[in-house]
Amino acid sequence: MIKKKNNQISFAQLQVSRCIDKTHWLYKVNKIIDWRPVQEKLLRLYPSNVGRPAYDPVFMFKILLLQQWFNLSDPKAEAMINDRISFKVFLGMDITDTGPDETTICNFRNYLGSMDLTEGLFEEINRQFEEKGFVIKTGTLIDASFYQASTKPPAKGKEAKDPDASWGVKGKGGSKRYCYGYKLHIGVDQDSGIIRKAEVTDARVNDHEVFDELLSNDEQAVYGDKAYYDKRRAKALEARGIKNGLLKRAVRGRPLSESDRARNRELSRVRAQVERPFAIIKAKWGHVRARYIGLFRNKVHFLLLSTAYNIRRACTLLLD
Repeated sequence: MIKKKNNQISFAQLQVSRCIDKTHWLYKVNKIIDWRPVQEKLLRLYPSNVGRPAYDPVFMFKILLLQQWFNLSDPKAEAMINDRISFKVFLGMDITDTGPDETTICNFRNYLGSMDLTEGLFEEINRQFEEKGFVIKTGTLIDASFYQASTKPPAKGKEAKDPDASWGVKGKGGSKRYCYGYKLHIGVDQDSGIIRKAEVTDARVNDHEVFDELLSNDEQAVYGDKAYYDKRRAKALEARGIKNGLLKRAVRGRPLSESDRARNRELSRVRAQVERPFAIIKAKWGHVRARYIGLFRNKVHFLLLSTAYNIRRACTLLLD
């Protein structure tokens, strides 16, 4: 059973609403998202209409979004919801209301993951953005980034605390980078910067192995770094009428020609835009390492992060 929402506005709420900054991006979210289809998907979490009333699922889902945007733990989210007026307005709360406790927030996130709903929610938000014309589909930019595990690497002869994490390496020679954990893979709309596809693997998986999963199959071009290039893949894209924007790489005994290097430089300027989502999620929002143990739980979290990123990006597009 879902708790009934109190639609009456208190005098205190009315006074506060006159003072807050309505131009803040957080207040635009409720205007660009139709929460009704989101609620329909979330109602699977409440199969019964009997028993103790629960918080509205969209209300709880919004709390999970706040956690991604502001890098909040469950205890911190509980405290900030009760403290920040902007959060209460976004959640549709009265100024005098008290939010759910940290256990309720944690349980909701676990239910969401166990019901495997995060991918459907990610796709629903993207469907709405396509209808609004945010997703242009002229090209898809693909990339991958290491995601450090929440646990330390196991000592020699010891059992790993996270059995799904592994060692990965990128680059060659002195530019090699090592990571113990996972790898995040994204396919991003070239013009809008919205993430259309999101995958998580263990760190040892090569970037090129997740190429097909990052395509939406309606793009006009695909751009990626040298890790994704091979001749058969390039020819397959061109045979489908998709522009091949994959950077060429030299092979032993066959260095790149000057025209190939010039082509790579030109494509790199386009491809570089794919790094923005990782920069925002990791550097700005502080999600620099995995929060959970296990591939499945970290994929659930990354889909939440990607959904939150896309909503924030859509707000930016409206302001441009």
